[in-house]
Amino acid sequence: NMTTARGAWTTFRGTLDKDLIPAILGGKTGTAMALARGVQSDRYLSMAEETKKAVDRVRAEVPQTVARMKSESRFIQLSFIVGGVLIVLFYIIVALFFSKTIVIPVGLISDRSAQMAQGDFSHTALHARGKDEIGAMITNFSTMTSKVGDAASRLKMSIMNLSSSSEELSATAENLGRGAEQQT
Repeated sequence: NMTTARGAWTTFRGTLDKDLIPAILGGKTGTAMALARGVQSDRYLSMAEETKKAVDRVRAEVPQTVARMKSESRFIQLSFIVGGVLIVLFYIIVALFFSKTIVIPVGLISDRSAQMAQGDFSHTALHARGKDEIGAMITNFSTMTSKVGDAASRLKMSIMNLSSSSEELSATAENLGRGAEQQT
């Protein structure tokens, strides 16, 4: 409809510029009136009618277009919400994975090393879950804890033996001292 209206306008404008305006300026009012009431009137009415049809079609299609746009916007909105939820869930899973594989084992090693610093070697060894750097660190820490605990136990036993030997030596020295007094 708009293409037909544009064609009618172009023809109307051409006749206006080439025939009607020169007739008016040339003083040919009768010819100008005949053009204006005849061909130009028909062209103008054709242009107006085609433009009205185009506007009416647009008016008829606007509610459907608006409804379709609302539907599509709801779908896009829902897609963003679902996508956002999925991204948040993904980040939670990644955070839990890192927490389980890195943060918790490092925290356990930190707690055990603090207990060792206090002299407590009684806790059981940690067990590595993986073959990565964290697993190797846990295995090495457990080995170190075991060896330091064994060394501390041997040192304690040696101190106890030394203490026991010292007590025996003190008792022997006392007995010798009493024997020397008796002989004196």
